[in-house]
Amino acid sequence: MDVNTPFYTATIEEMKAAILPDVLADIERRFAAAPIQFVNDGAFQTVGQLLAAFPASAALRGKYGRVSDLWGNVQTVMVCEGDSSGYYWRPQRQDYAPAPIPMTSGTMALVPLVTAPIVNLTGTVTITPTSTNVWPGATFTVTSNSVLGVFGMVIAGLVGGGTVPLVSGGIRTLTYFSGTGWKAS
Repeated sequence: MDVNTPFYTATIEEMKAAILPDVLADIERRFAAAPIQFVNDGAFQTVGQLLAAFPASAALRGKYGRVSDLWGNVQTVMVCEGDSSGYYWRPQRQDYAPAPIPMTSGTMALVPLVTAPIVNLTGTVTITPTSTNVWPGATFTVTSNSVLGVFGMVIAGLVGGGTVPLVSGGIRTLTYFSGTGWKAS
């Protein structure tokens, strides 16, 4: 290897040799020891199939699952994680916002992994987040259109049984806290 030659081009092997051998060996050892592991041999499955066939547990912590219908139609990857409150599957992507959901009146349950994390509703609706499929930090952003009457939408099912209104054109963020439940801001 003659680095004094003008416009010298190194091969991959020469570049590897130029990196501190101990640093390179440490990087290669870390990747070899902990490859990414998928359940179900990495095949796509529905969220329901993943949750039924591979319930979140200590044995699955750190493993990934490919799903084909997150929030109805998103193909993505989920990871099994855990904390002091237990184990759960959490999506890697949490930024999906489909078209507004038209509802003239009624109730709607917000179910993590089923309901999109950003919900734009039209109509007079009572919204209740569920404790199904939750993980610490799960969030919903709920928006209303600008034609609702004052307090036309109510968010229920919060910590302590609380409710909060959502005024016309308003935005509320609901966050799940481990051990306490859903809080609105």
